[in-house]
This record gives sequence, structure tokens and C-alpha cells, in this order.
Amino acid sequence: MLDSLISRFGLLAILIGSALEGEPFSIAGGILAHQRLVPLWGTMAVAIGGAWLIDQFWFFVGRSFRSHPRVQAMAQRPGFSRSLTLFERNPRRFIVFFRFAYGLRIVAPLAIGTTRVPRFQFMRVSAAAAIVWGTGYSLVGFLFGRTIAPWVGHNAPIIFVIGAILVIAPMVLLNYRRRVPAEQE
Repeated sequence: MLDSLISRFGLLAILIGSALEGEPFSIAGGILAHQRLVPLWGTMAVAIGGAWLIDQFWFFVGRSFRSHPRVQAMAQRPGFSRSLTLFERNPRRFIVFFRFAYGLRIVAPLAIGTTRVPRFQFMRVSAAAAIVWGTGYSLVGFLFGRTIAPWVGHNAPIIFVIGAILVIAPMVLLNYRRRVPAEQE
């Protein structure tokens, strides 16, 4: 039953997970592809799509809402100014490489969105980065799946679900805690 659920919804989970969390879901997708629960080409495609779409989303937020208080608050973070400094040195290279830099995946496209870089240039360059990123991490998972297959066996779907829960549950809890104000003493 779990195998059929993963076969049916695995690519959607990899798409969403690749957008929200990144590497763990792309690698897990490659492992599932090795187990033949999802196709490898599909895993790569949705990992690429999730990465590219989330970059476009944050770029759009930076471009469209640069004077919004939340974007202004993000602009006060050290990663924002660091992103702009690195971006100004070599814009195209930075657009490619922020995808691989942990901790910059939200703030970097948001910061780039506040600059004058043309939208279509950002779309093209970030697409190239997403292709390398999604293909690479999916293949890492696929090859890693081959290495761990003798130890994991058919438990990979269960490990994937447990891993997804361990990643998603803290995100939901954090989001809930942000929305519910702390009780006043």
C-alpha cells in the first residue's frame, strides 16, 4: 500500500519538498527512483521544477514588494547585504551559485529581486542552475540508493515517509508558533 501511495504521489512530494527544503527531497527522490517507485527522469524534472519555481517566487516577492515591511525586515539581515555584495561582483555567477549555498536560498533571490537585474535574465540563469542542481542531487540519491539498497531493502518508502515527516513537522510547528501569539503572563 505504501509503495502505491509513493508511486502515485511521490513526484508531487518531491516537487513540493524540493521547493521548500531542497536537497533532502531531491536525494530521497533519487533513492525512490532507484527502488523503481518513481521514474528517475520524473524525479529530476520535479526537483528542477521545484527549485526553479521557488527561486522565481522569492524573486517576484523582492521585485514586487520591496517596500513591504516584511521585505524591509529581511533586508536588515546580514545574509541580505552579503547576497547583494556577492551579486554586485558577478551577477550571473551569483545567480547560479546561490542555489548551492545553504542559508541563502530564500534571501538571495529576494535580494536579487530588489535589484535592477532583468526578470528574464534571472529566469534563464536560475533555470540553468536548477537544472544542474536538480539533476545532480537526484543522481546522488539514485547512486546512493544503489549503495544502501542491500541494507535498506524495501524499507526505502518507509524511510522516505519518516524523513518527510521529520522535515515537515518542524516547519508546520514553527509556522504555527509564529501565527499563534504567546500567552501573556
